[in-house]
Amino acid sequence: MPDKKLSKDPDASSELSARAKELLKQKNLSAGSSALSNASSPEEMLQLIHEFSVHQIELEIQQQEQLKLRAELEKSLHRYVDRYDFAPTGYLTLQSDTTILDVNLQAASILGVDQSQLKGNCLQAFIIDEDLPVLNTLILNVFSKRDHQYCEVTLLSKETGQPGMQHKTSGHIIRIDALLSTDTQECRVSLTDVTEQMHAHEVMKKSEERFRKMFEEHSAIMFIIDPDTGLIVKANHAASRFYGWSINELRSMRIQQINTLSPEAIQVAMEKSRTGEENHFVFQHHLADGELRDVEVYSITIELSGKVLLYSIIHDITEQKKLLHELVTAKQHAEENDRLKSAFLANISHEIRTPMNGILGFSQLLKESHLTGEEQAEYIDLIYRSGQRMLKLINDLIDISRIEAGETMVQITETPVNVLLRDLDAFFKPQADSKKLSLQVAISLSDRDSIIETDSAKLTQILTNLIQNALKFTTEGGIDVGYARQNDMLEFYVSDTGIGIPQDMQVMVFERFHQVNNTLTRNYEGSGLGLSISRAYVAMLGGTIRVESVEGKGSKFSFTLPYKPAHELNLPQQPLPVIEKLPDVVQNITTVLIAEDDVMSTILLTRNLKAANITMLTAVNGQEAVEQVQHHPEIDVVLMDIKMPIMNGFDATKLIKEQRPDLPVIVQSAYTSKEDKEKSKNAGADAFITKPINKTELLQLITKLLKH
Repeated sequence: MPDKKLSKDPDASSELSARAKELLKQKNLSAGSSALSNASSPEEMLQLIHEFSVHQIELEIQQQEQLKLRAELEKSLHRYVDRYDFAPTGYLTLQSDTTILDVNLQAASILGVDQSQLKGNCLQAFIIDEDLPVLNTLILNVFSKRDHQYCEVTLLSKETGQPGMQHKTSGHIIRIDALLSTDTQECRVSLTDVTEQMHAHEVMKKSEERFRKMFEEHSAIMFIIDPDTGLIVKANHAASRFYGWSINELRSMRIQQINTLSPEAIQVAMEKSRTGEENHFVFQHHLADGELRDVEVYSITIELSGKVLLYSIIHDITEQKKLLHELVTAKQHAEENDRLKSAFLANISHEIRTPMNGILGFSQLLKESHLTGEEQAEYIDLIYRSGQRMLKLINDLIDISRIEAGETMVQITETPVNVLLRDLDAFFKPQADSKKLSLQVAISLSDRDSIIETDSAKLTQILTNLIQNALKFTTEGGIDVGYARQNDMLEFYVSDTGIGIPQDMQVMVFERFHQVNNTLTRNYEGSGLGLSISRAYVAMLGGTIRVESVEGKGSKFSFTLPYKPAHELNLPQQPLPVIEKLPDVVQNITTVLIAEDDVMSTILLTRNLKAANITMLTAVNGQEAVEQVQHHPEIDVVLMDIKMPIMNGFDATKLIKEQRPDLPVIVQSAYTSKEDKEKSKNAGADAFITKPINKTELLQLITKLLKH
């Protein structure tokens, strides 16, 4: 507030005189005429009284003004002191030697000392020794340069402070701002406790250091990206290793350069991340070598140097996606397999019941007494054909089961390919003729050069399956079968002019349980296992199989086998003639023991071996078979079943061979596994034949054993 003084100018005096006269008039009126009784003359007395009265009143007015002005000054001073003392900033007044002339409460609080203890002390007494040069330089600059100066210093701990002073803020960091006052011998100082800010700064600095270290050394791929430009601001070592560019190279690139999306789409990878709308993305990224990798990106916004950036963590999910794709494919494949197996089971049921219907139905018809000889012959032929069809189905099922179980063994022998093809030609010619189809077999090597080392039985079955398929699906035209040498491979082929295979089904025809048409309206019988078995056998023999087909025009199946020429063999050039009558050696058999617990099988064997002067002995279990051999030394051959009560065929064969080592024992069984054949051999059996037994095969086997 500005100072007030008594005014001396004429206008002010006139106003003051007027006010005095007014007061005097009021007093005269109250005092009456007694106030003038002592005057020397009335005029003089009155004049003198008037002047003294006016002067007295002037003095009274001045006194009142001074009292009022003092009150206002005191009030203003109190306000100033209050504002100074209770200001939120600490204020000091210092001399050039840092002696404290004045201090407010906030400064005392910052220094941690009572206000009463500060005046007259030096500010240096509260500062640690290391920071005293900083404070002294500050004061020197303020007084010499006469401009604003500031510094930061640390307060003494209470152990190092002056005795009697209680430091409540020891160790705090304070900022000192100093400016020379109007009195050039003093400077005004403001104090600010920046301990918390410094601590926060240190914490932030440490946090930033931890983040930097974590960012650079973390195994996860990390980027910091400017969302406005797409520029890669930072990249870690993992990113460098993954992408194949150095960190400096990555920092000169934009994210658009490694992402397969368009720049516009990426700008949208980034806006969603910045707004928090979405923070999880899946992309394809380029590596330095051009490889594409699937990546999963998580992005959040961070503030760095006052700018909002995207912090992205990147995971390579290429293998996971590939695995997921494989799992989905496997699931679909499994579901397709389940569907095909269901169709296959329905098909197998149909394939079993259909020939069974023929066997049982025509067997019943044979019982009718009024049948002619031609009808009987026809029914017997149909029964036989139905049985053959069922046998093929059973064999296919056994073969595919062995393949899946890994039990199928390759038996390499010297195989005359030309002879094999001639045999197949002779075997399938009647069937082709019955359908009015041509069957041509082409041979490209000499008989000598066509002898190779391979599995003869499997090669025969592969070609048999392919020819049977060709005959099945061809109604006009013909079938061509042959082979040609291609360097160190033989390429076999079976082509037809049949219905052909749709393009989208050509890969699937080699799958298990699959046919081109698995619906109820299909026109061709079969289990759908033949091509799958053929493919497995071709692979076992070291080759590959493929198909070329045009729907409605025909198909060509080709497969390769290694060409491994064998030594020259003296093999017949034509198929062996079918045995139409019993060999002489068989006719000389006097006694045969049939060890069989199944009545139907016993009857069938008895009928097959029916001949003049042959005695048939039977046993319904292994123990009985051993006893029969003991009591009948005239037995020439034993036909031994495996599965029988009391004693099985393996144990019975061992005991028989102990008694008569030279007695031929032929194991005949519906079991066909490799283990059963091996167990039979270990038991001492001379041969193994599977049910249903072919009469010709059985007689040839007996002949061979008895000759030995």
